[in-house]
Amino acid sequence: MYILDTSAIRGISGAKLGAAAAKVDIAVSTLSVLELASHLNDSSDETTYLRARGNLIKCQIPQLLDDPFWLLSQKIQSSANPTRKEDKIVLSQLMVAAKQSQSLAELEIKTLSYPDGAVASCKDIGKKIEEILKEEEDSFQCSRAYAHRTCCYLWPNQHISLFRNS
Repeated sequence: MYILDTSAIRGISGAKLGAAAAKVDIAVSTLSVLELASHLNDSSDETTYLRARGNLIKCQIPQLLDDPFWLLSQKIQSSANPTRKEDKIVLSQLMVAAKQSQSLAELEIKTLSYPDGAVASCKDIGKKIEEILKEEEDSFQCSRAYAHRTCCYLWPNQHISLFRNS
C-alpha cells in the first residue's frame, strides 16, 4: 500500500490518481485530508476555492485511513480523544459536500453529522480546521520543547535523555 501525503495529492491529477489506484492500493491519512480541507476558505476568490476543493475531492479516490493517533491508541490500549475516531466519518461527508458545491457559498450552507447526532455547519470550515491544526501544531511544538529541555547533550548530535519523575 502506498500512503500519499498532502504534497502528493496536490501534485497529481485526479485522472492519474484514479489510474494508479486501479493498479495498486493507495491510501491517504485523515491528517492529509484535514490539511487540504484547511485551505477551503483561503480566499473569497472562487478560483482559489475550486483549486482547494479539487485537491480535497481527490482524496475520495484512495482509501481513507483512520486517524493514526486513534489507531495507535487502539494497538497499545491507551486513551485518545474519542473524536479522532470520528474524523474519517466526518471528513468523508465533507468531501461529498465539497464535491456537490461549485462555490464556497454553496459549501457553507451544508452541514456534517457526527455519529452521536451532533450537526456541524460547513460555514468557515476551512478556517475552523486551520485553527484545529494550529492547536495541534502548537501542542506538538510544546512537547518537542519539553523533550529538548529534558536532554543532556554530551557532544554535538549525541545526547542522553534525563526524564523527570515529577
